[in-house]
Formats: sequence, structure tokens, C-alpha cells
Amino acid sequence: MAIKILNYPSWYPVDWHNNTFNYCLLYAYQVIGIFFMAFAIILLETFAVYLMIMMSVHTDILAMRLKRLGVHATEIDDKIIETDHRNYLNLIECFQMHSTSSSPCFMNPANEIVNFVFYLSYFMTLSTEIFLPCYFGTEQLLKNAQLTTAIYSSNWIGRPIYYQKMIPIFMEYTKDPRYLIAGKLFNLSLSNFLLVGKAI
Repeated sequence: MAIKILNYPSWYPVDWHNNTFNYCLLYAYQVIGIFFMAFAIILLETFAVYLMIMMSVHTDILAMRLKRLGVHATEIDDKIIETDHRNYLNLIECFQMHSTSSSPCFMNPANEIVNFVFYLSYFMTLSTEIFLPCYFGTEQLLKNAQLTTAIYSSNWIGRPIYYQKMIPIFMEYTKDPRYLIAGKLFNLSLSNFLLVGKAI
């Protein structure tokens, strides 16, 4: 009689060693469970990247709207700046609440090819997990730098004096680099990704 072994050792409150139906049921449960778990992990890991892409797109839209300010001068232009900027800051806070930081842990692979492939795939997974937020963090930093040019490119000359006085203040505010911070420890940027890569 063949020995029945489950893919993932665990305890279940049924006798699956002597009952073929229970064994098949638990085996199917583990296979379906591991696919579900893998899918859930992929979704959770890509959620922070999705938020960063959305923040990048929002910054592009903000820059386009700032360039168009004053072209068709209306009383709403002043409120557009405040509303867009408030939405942008809310989006950054939302990302920082949902982002997670991961620390790579790489061990020297054994001589066996199976262990080598496992550790190589593990290393590639963690590298990708760290690279994507760092890449989009750098992209977000570059897009933030374009906001100063965008507000200056607007038709601010023909606007009221109070509006013209507000433009330099807004431009000075947008000059400060807006880094995305992971776990309040380090900036999400490609330079930090290279530092992590050198440490590994």
C-alpha cells in the first residue's frame, strides 16, 4: 500500500492516512488554498505599486491643470489649486498608510540545483518587490519637480494681484522634494534600491 503524503505537512481533524476520500479532499484543499494564497499575495504586493501609479497620474493631471490656469480665466481657478493640492496630499497619505516595507533575507544556496533555483527565484521576487516601489518613487519625485514649471507656465500675468502673489509661494512650496518614505526608515528611490542591492 502506497504511503499518502500531503503537499504541505499539517494537522487535520480527520483520518486521511487510511481514508482515500479524506486524503483527496485535503489534497484538493491544499492545492486550491496555495493558489488562492499566491493570488492574494500578488494582489497585496502590487497594491502599493498601484497607488504609486495612481499618484503619478494624479500629479500629471495636476500639472496639466496648472498649465491651463488663467487661459480661460474664471473665479474657480483659485479653488482648483486648493482642491487639487488637497487631493494630491490625501493620495500621498493614503499610499503611506498602505505601503509596506520588506527586508530581503538571502542565504547561500546549497549545492543542490533545487535549492539553488528556489533561492534564485526568492531573490528575484524580493528584488522585484523592492525595485517597483523604488522606481515609481523616483518617477513621482521627478513628476513633483515638474509642478513648479507647470504653475509658472500658466497664464498668471493677466490674473489679479492676489493671484500673482500666490504663485511664487506655491512655486516655492513645490520646489521641496516630496519623497515617499517606506516604514519611516528610507526614501523610495532608485539610489536606495542600488544601496540595498549592494548590501545583498
